[in-house]
Amino acid sequence: MDHQTYNKDYEEYQHNTSSAFILYFGVKGHIKKLKHHTFIAIGDWKDHFHDMFTKSQWPKNPFIYISAPSKTDSSVAPKACEAIRVYVPISTGIKDTPKARTAFKNTVIKSIENATGEKIRSRLVVERTFALKDYQRLYNARRGGDLGFRPKPFNTGFLHPNNKSKKVCNLFYAGQDALPAIGTPLAIISAELAVKRVLAANNV
Repeated sequence: MDHQTYNKDYEEYQHNTSSAFILYFGVKGHIKKLKHHTFIAIGDWKDHFHDMFTKSQWPKNPFIYISAPSKTDSSVAPKACEAIRVYVPISTGIKDTPKARTAFKNTVIKSIENATGEKIRSRLVVERTFALKDYQRLYNARRGGDLGFRPKPFNTGFLHPNNKSKKVCNLFYAGQDALPAIGTPLAIISAELAVKRVLAANNV
């Protein structure tokens, strides 16, 4: 703890922006109403984010984003099948248990079926869920967040945590919680910045 630049009391790290509930589906047959990119909103989308950020609970009426790459690239799925990725933003404060995942998965599938007018559950040949505990297990993401800590005016841009440790010599950081900011493109830039700092520190 003495060697951490930002310890557990660093306020920004107490407030992750969000996590995500992701479904990977292989579906037998085509789903006509789905495009390559499809959004499904049940009721007022503000209710979803109220459940996320105010109540820290699984959204009752989830706002759903669906990517169906098989609509434009037939090589990603067997013939007469669909490859689907479903993304639903969720709170990092929820309890990610098998029972909760199953219940929410059923809610999401029902919403997709209602929106498309097609049965999906009985046509699933592949399914996989991904949520908070997976972010923690695979990426060591704090609280299972997928977008780092919540941005504020005093921690964005050059005020974002630096790529170089203030306490440990030749320790450098890369990723969404280091300069310059969150998101895959910026995380890649963060890695580039870390490399430059490593080279500079070693006069290379």
